[in-house]
Amino acid sequence: MPPPTIQTAPPRHSRTAASITEQFHAVDAQHPGIFAALEQLITDRLAAGATRLLAAHPEWASAIEVRRRSSP
Repeated sequence: MPPPTIQTAPPRHSRTAASITEQFHAVDAQHPGIFAALEQLITDRLAAGATRLLAAHPEWASAIEVRRRSSP
């Protein structure tokens, strides 16, 4: 009888994992309304005067551009 074969996962460096962008596009294709809903939620919160949004998550500041409306 031959010895049992042990299967192991390939080393991490040799995996062909999808990039974060590829993962985003895959999820977005499966759930197209999520990103739009997130954009709308942030827009609504900022329009309502949410100031703690970025204060609570300063690491988001470089990814979220915040503009103040100059007219009413």
